[in-house]
Amino acid sequence: MSTSAVAASRTVNRMLYLAIGITGAVFGALSYESMRLQIYPPLPWLSTAFWALLVGMLVILGVLALWASHRVLRVVALVAGAVQLGDLILWLVLADGQLPADANVPWAITFTAVPAVAVAAAASSRLAWAYAIAVSALGGLLRGLTTNYEHPVLIGLQDGLYSLLLVSVFVGLVLAIKQSAEQLDDSVGAARREEVDHARRLARRRERLLINALVHDSVLSTLLMAGLGRTSAEAVARHAQKTTALLDSLAERESSGPVTIGELAMRLRQTAVKLQPHIVVEMRATDAAPPIPADAAAAIVDAVAEALRNSVLHAGTTPARPIEPRVRLDGNQHGIQVLVSDDGVGFDPARVPAARLGISHSILGRMQRVNGGSARLSSAPGRGTRVSLSWSPSEERAEAPATSAEYSLGGMQRLSRRAISAALLLFAVVHALLAFGDRDPRGPIVGEIVSVLAVVGAAVLVSRPAVYPLPHSTTVRVLVLCAVTATLQLFQITPGGSLPFVQWHLGAITLVLLVLVAQGRVGWAWTGYAVLFAATIGWAVANGLALGDGVDLVIRQAGTLLAGSLFVLGLRRSSATLETLNRQRTARTIEDATSVASLQERAAELSRVNSGARDLLDRLAGLRGSERLQARHDDCDPVDVSLRAECLLVEASLRDSIRGRSLSVEPVITAAHLARVRGIDVSLIDDGDDGALHCEDSVRQREVGRTAVGNAVAHELDRMQHGRLTARILPSGRPDIATIVVESGEQRMLIIAANGVVREL
Repeated sequence: MSTSAVAASRTVNRMLYLAIGITGAVFGALSYESMRLQIYPPLPWLSTAFWALLVGMLVILGVLALWASHRVLRVVALVAGAVQLGDLILWLVLADGQLPADANVPWAITFTAVPAVAVAAAASSRLAWAYAIAVSALGGLLRGLTTNYEHPVLIGLQDGLYSLLLVSVFVGLVLAIKQSAEQLDDSVGAARREEVDHARRLARRRERLLINALVHDSVLSTLLMAGLGRTSAEAVARHAQKTTALLDSLAERESSGPVTIGELAMRLRQTAVKLQPHIVVEMRATDAAPPIPADAAAAIVDAVAEALRNSVLHAGTTPARPIEPRVRLDGNQHGIQVLVSDDGVGFDPARVPAARLGISHSILGRMQRVNGGSARLSSAPGRGTRVSLSWSPSEERAEAPATSAEYSLGGMQRLSRRAISAALLLFAVVHALLAFGDRDPRGPIVGEIVSVLAVVGAAVLVSRPAVYPLPHSTTVRVLVLCAVTATLQLFQITPGGSLPFVQWHLGAITLVLLVLVAQGRVGWAWTGYAVLFAATIGWAVANGLALGDGVDLVIRQAGTLLAGSLFVLGLRRSSATLETLNRQRTARTIEDATSVASLQERAAELSRVNSGARDLLDRLAGLRGSERLQARHDDCDPVDVSLRAECLLVEASLRDSIRGRSLSVEPVITAAHLARVRGIDVSLIDDGDDGALHCEDSVRQREVGRTAVGNAVAHELDRMQHGRLTARILPSGRPDIATIVVESGEQRMLIIAANGVVREL
């Protein structure tokens, strides 16, 4: 797990310790009267001291959960567990006969679940289960030794098994929560690494494409202008000076704040005037037009400049009828749109050569790289050209990997089917033993059987791990079955009876409601408990018992349900907090990673451009006015010819690195340069989704493909003395990764498969 992550396991442990502290205080208050009546006669102070120490440790644990270190919390939780274990042992040593009739359950065993949960939160699963079995067994033994009912062995067995069931439910849920939190830590760390890696790749790609677009608009244009020899030396020098200044400024480029639509219109007018003074720029916008991010505004201005440049250079009809390019800017609360149009000769976009980068990179690609940006081009021979650029804040694309961490910690989904089946079996056995072990013979046995079957059926329904939260239909069926059990038991038990577990259904239904809480239905569970509480009070009053007697029967179950509710509500809050904190941390990490990756990619791309063209651009920028690059046929200056040839070679090499990135590697670079010197027309094209050779499933396959393609292209180029070669990386997802078309006397095509095998058609 990344150390920068907000650890779910630590956050969940704090929530557990806090819930343990609150529950310990509740059970301490409920057990105080029993403790007072059950003071050990030989050492009365010792009983009170153990009660105060146990309750105090649990309350302290809850208070420390807000700020103490996890090591301290773990120690306090284990000490609380040890105190409970010591208290049970002390009870067994000092217990002297039966307990008072009005307090016949040792207060120590009413605490069993709370320290067991503390141990489960602080220790390993093996120690947690060993502790749960130990305290349940000691509690059952203590109950058997101190009970004033008949059949003490049976009473001890029943109480011990019920305690084990109750403790197992809590310990199982806590261990499942801890495992879920640990898995969440792993998934958050993995998701964060994936998102950061994705952000780095995306930042590098955007920065590279941005540099490529600027290189096309400035560097390649300058080199091509010089290489073709159709422009004066003064003009070439000016363009070269602007290009070198642009390269220098890119190294120090920083993002700026958003711009208004008015500022954007001003930039568009300035750009249009530089190209041709009579270009019309219109603006139709409302005051509700949103601010435009700096990168979107820059992309729009640069794309408009490229579109106007193409219109001025290529859309002319006749000298007597010059074209009239126009720029129209529209804006409203939904975003902005810029339309660049002319009434020139037009063209067929499908027939534009793949090596031409002006439309694909400098216009369409430039806008597509902006969040919320898009571009469309429409043209036809004789019908002019229209370029539509748009940006909308409502359409900003948050490009991120599809995989992300799930922050849910609740539900029974984290428990294995084996664990759930074992718990259900224990639930059925325990409550069958409680119901039939020492049942009142005056009650109908059929009603007892139906009661047990109904509550076991409710337990089976509520324990289904498939869906969280539990569907409403299933929740209703669970509560109906619980109501059947409660109704049958209330009608067949005798008030004031002498049997210890005659009210077994209260604990059984509470356990079902506890699992219902864990399944995300807290409100429904407490509604069910409220109905059970009211029915029990009503039954007590109707049968001549005091109101307090009815409350005593059912109030202790509230502590159990409260503990489960605190866990679940704490989990919900922890899940939401973890999601917020981790997403904020991930966003900051991605932002930092993106900035670093952008700077690194910018430096690398500028280094590549400068190493290939900077010296030549500096030489062009220093041309004197008396020098000319125009061709003069027989009296052409050989220095001028060699400089022009060098410009064309460097321009072609840079174009390879933009249009055929995966092919711009050795030995292809050297072979292509030498082939062009011999007069061969070389086109390197990469249609492989940012480099198909970079996207294979394995490193070995990637290397095999890259090596095979590079060797095949270089081999064919080295053999050629004239003609044309076109090498193309195919879109990813195909069985073949590249094709090579050789036109030298006769046309041949080579196909390179993903495994590196080359075959000729």
